[in-house]
Amino acid sequence: MPINLAVIDTFDFHQAPVYAVTHNHIHLYSAGGDRKIIRYAKQGVQFVAELFAQTTGSTFALHLEDNILLSGGIDGNLNVFEVSKKQILHRFQCHEKGIYAIEGNQEFIITGGGDGKIHLWDKSSYTIIRTIWTGDAKLRKFIWNNDKTRLACIDNAGYCRVFETKFWNEIHTIQHQNGLTCGIYHPSKNIWMLGSKLGELLIFDEAFQTKLLQMQSHLNAIYDLKWIADVDIITTCSLDKSIKFWDGKTLELLLKTDKINGSNLRSINAMALWDNHLIIAGDDKKIHVTKICFLK
Repeated sequence: MPINLAVIDTFDFHQAPVYAVTHNHIHLYSAGGDRKIIRYAKQGVQFVAELFAQTTGSTFALHLEDNILLSGGIDGNLNVFEVSKKQILHRFQCHEKGIYAIEGNQEFIITGGGDGKIHLWDKSSYTIIRTIWTGDAKLRKFIWNNDKTRLACIDNAGYCRVFETKFWNEIHTIQHQNGLTCGIYHPSKNIWMLGSKLGELLIFDEAFQTKLLQMQSHLNAIYDLKWIADVDIITTCSLDKSIKFWDGKTLELLLKTDKINGSNLRSINAMALWDNHLIIAGDDKKIHVTKICFLK
């Protein structure tokens, strides 16, 4: 399936690399090393940007929960913002070595830090109900399975630890000697796809806890993975300054790009899918809003 990326808009409100993007289908948010959170509203086919908030340090994680935006970064603070009023409600010092992952389910807000700890927060009182210590390695990413009954935690030492979410027991452990950086769960199968520090894609069968595939996909660390479920296409981005699209069934490379509007990209740190748009963020300090076009 031939693919093309059409650039809709490019924003340069950030003054440092961008590490996190998220959206709620109403607004897009981005944050990075300049302590700014920028909000983008979709108006027709265009996006309009504004400063949403200032944080107390570089931001590595963003998460939206209804009318609440959560951010975490280098200083270990969990910032809780009320979206509609653009104001901060709480700021908690909760991780000793920074926050790099934030997720949530019906019961908890979940934070992962550079101190190797997972905190489970009560969503109404914002108190820590439980802490799970996984080791000394920095926790990089959280990944849900499709019904949020299992949460995978990827750390800097190359472990992917899978927890069931009733009693929060670790039920599976995947280890990769070259280190892990990101991952995603298959939209309809019990399969974890993980990215490594050396640019490898790895596919693991959860039921049998076996590695089904390992392939070299980038020249350097993969920082984000997205699965476009309705067309079964995977997109990856990397420190090697490229974005790639892969056939979800055959893993055939469909498109590689390292340029936007003729300009070379730098390290690409995060992506977000919004309908048929791919949002790209990285070390060039810009937010690129692109449209994924499937050519006949």
